[in-house]
Amino acid sequence: RCADLEFVIAGDGPLRSDVIQASQELENLRYEGWLSRPQLVAEMDACDALVLPSQVESFGNVALEAMARGRIAVVTETCGIVNWSRLAEPLVSFPLADSLADVLERLSASPEADLIERSEDSHRSALALNNASLDQWLRILERHTRS
Repeated sequence: RCADLEFVIAGDGPLRSDVIQASQELENLRYEGWLSRPQLVAEMDACDALVLPSQVESFGNVALEAMARGRIAVVTETCGIVNWSRLAEPLVSFPLADSLADVLERLSASPEADLIERSEDSHRSALALNNASLDQWLRILERHTRS
């Protein structure tokens, strides 16, 4: 349904053979397999958005990484990251019952300025969480080095 979008799947898992087969049948789907850290970062930087349509995801580190790199993160409501108030607003989250294709079609129909703003908000939110975490660790370290 989203023939005008290019999809890249990285990683490995139980659906690997299905993904390989689909990538051979669909012109807009490329399967990269397991990538090294530098390769994964380069692939994320080449994309406009990251999609994490997990049925269960305790947090969703890859969504946070995408946000930190200024990418839009599209996640299901079952991803734990949607429960983090500092991160939730710029996320594009949707219920499992909704069609991912519908979500992506709505997102791709958004005005470019809105997409840029969401991307920038994603980056700012991830950076704010990182800075707050660093500050918290510094306070802990200071407290224990004084003892």
